[in-house]
Amino acid sequence: MGSFISKTIEAMSKLIKSWVTIAALALLPLAAYCQVRPGNLRCEYKIDPAGVQTSRPHLKWEITSPEKNVLQTAYRVIVSESPSRLQSGTGEVWDSRKVLSGGSIQISYAGSALQSTHTYYWKVMVWDNRGDSAWSAPASWQMGLLTPADWKGATWIAYNKMADSARILPGQGHDIKP
Repeated sequence: MGSFISKTIEAMSKLIKSWVTIAALALLPLAAYCQVRPGNLRCEYKIDPAGVQTSRPHLKWEITSPEKNVLQTAYRVIVSESPSRLQSGTGEVWDSRKVLSGGSIQISYAGSALQSTHTYYWKVMVWDNRGDSAWSAPASWQMGLLTPADWKGATWIAYNKMADSARILPGQGHDIKP
C-alpha cells in the first residue's frame, strides 16, 4: 500500500510540474507587454480642460505597471496644435526631449508662447527603472483669454437690449422679486 501511495504522489507531482510548465510557457508572450503605462493625463489638474488661464500650464500624469517596484526615471512631453502631428510624434509647439526625472506632477509647460483660445494636444512618454518606455494616449487643453486685449469687442449677450425692468443687478435690491 505504501508503494501505491508513493507512486500516486510521484505521478501527481509530475502532473503538477507539467501544468506549471505549460502555464509558464503560455504566459511568456504576455511578459513582453508587462511595462510601464502613463495615463490619467491632466492639465491644471483637469482632464482636457477648456479656458486655461495661465501662460505656463502645469501638466500631470500617473504611471501604472503590472510589476512591483516600477518607478519612472525619465519623461518626454510633446505638445502640438494638431492631433495628426501629435500622432506622428511631432511636438512643434513644445518637445521637452528626454528629461531624467521621476517627477510627474506640476511639470510646467516650457514651450513657445501659447495663444488665447487655441487648443493644444499633448502626450507623454515615460521610462522606468527596468528600461521599459511607453507613450500615453493623447490629451488636450484649450486656452482661455489671456490678456485684456483678447476681450476687445466683447459684449454681454443682449444686455443692452433688455428692458430696465428685466435687468437684475445682484446686491442692488433688484435680485429679489416679490
